[in-house]
Amino acid sequence: MATFLDTLGIVEFFLPLATFLFVLVILYAVLDKFKILGDSKSVKWLVSFSVSLLFLFSSKSLELVNLVTPWFAVFVVLTIFALLLFMTLGIKQDTLSAVATQPQVYWTIIIVGGILFVIALLNVFGNVLSPYGGDDGDGIGDDGQSRSSEALKTIVHPRILGLIFLMGIAALTATFLSKNM
Repeated sequence: MATFLDTLGIVEFFLPLATFLFVLVILYAVLDKFKILGDSKSVKWLVSFSVSLLFLFSSKSLELVNLVTPWFAVFVVLTIFALLLFMTLGIKQDTLSAVATQPQVYWTIIIVGGILFVIALLNVFGNVLSPYGGDDGDGIGDDGQSRSSEALKTIVHPRILGLIFLMGIAALTATFLSKNM
């Protein structure tokens, strides 16, 4: 008897097509929204189709899109749930719209999106220039070092943690001093 988990092979089979269509539609929407190539729809479709084909034939770019898309979808769903929670608590939609246009809010969203994108880039393309790659290409050197283990050791090093703490204090000090002037 076939189970739901058996159908995941079918999903993986159609994943390049879904990624192609996703890139095609998103790129056309961006080109149409910002009028980068003018008003000609055929030029926008041609450029979108060409770039989508490039994504389809590059396995690393397919892997990048397939890694980033679920994280951004989760981010959007959590944002919608947060907005619904605020509206359930009695906050009006006009107030939420006013808050969303403040620079602190949209810069936070841009920074979180950028961090997700950089993490995905490092996951997909990190082993290309990694000094810890072994001969077998798994990203783990002969002495057991990997890119992620060495990065974790660097981040939790006392000097780096002290630097982050001091930079946080400096940022808060600059914020409080600039508000008082």
